[in-house]
Amino acid sequence: MKIILQEVDIKTSDGEYLNGNLYLPVQSDKVPVIIMRTPYGKHNINTVFDPYIIVKKGFALLVQNVRGRYESTGIFFAI
Repeated sequence: MKIILQEVDIKTSDGEYLNGNLYLPVQSDKVPVIIMRTPYGKHNINTVFDPYIIVKKGFALLVQNVRGRYESTGIFFAI
């Protein structure tokens, strides 16, 4: 079984908030974290791959919206 924390806001050094979903393996030890940021919406990650594959391997996965997109604050700049 896995733990999913949805709508997690993480404050950046300039005071903005990046909103994401955190997928955690069920274990008491510290685990490495893979951070993915996307302008396409954190809920659409399932269309690319299954996040539970990463969690099964013993990693935590944080999928965040980039700044200014969806629930994240700030201004989005496309380069």
